[in-house]
Amino acid sequence: MGMTYVTVHIRKNENVETMVVKKAVEKITREMTDEDCYIDQKGFLTIIPPAIEMENFESTAEELSQELAVPVLVTMVFDSDVAVIQLYKSGQKETEFVKSYETNEDMDIDKLIEILELDCKASDIEAALSSDDIFAEEILEALGDILNVNFLIMND
Repeated sequence: MGMTYVTVHIRKNENVETMVVKKAVEKITREMTDEDCYIDQKGFLTIIPPAIEMENFESTAEELSQELAVPVLVTMVFDSDVAVIQLYKSGQKETEFVKSYETNEDMDIDKLIEILELDCKASDIEAALSSDDIFAEEILEALGDILNVNFLIMND
């Protein structure tokens, strides 16, 4: 069995602080979380399991994007076969990428760049997402290299 993992990435601005995000996650999920589940990365505050779980990541991302008024990017790997990337803004899913053996859904890359205010080329993101990599985590690693974000970060 391959890797199964989900992370949520809050686009940082002057209002995004670890304790503010932690309180919002706890309010939404009604669960206490460990501060070690919140990792500061360049341009993003990343939330990792167990603060975020497969069962609640979509509703949590929707509510966080609404409550914090910032874009939220979700990355998920399921059994190393499925890669999912979702972008939320103002409580709505704006675009989604899915790559698996059964389903492929392309992402609106221009929307991703605009909403996240990224400084990169759409063609670079397109190349990462359209790669023929066998494992889903390889796609997220390639995208992470472009955006300078570790989408597969784990708390040791």
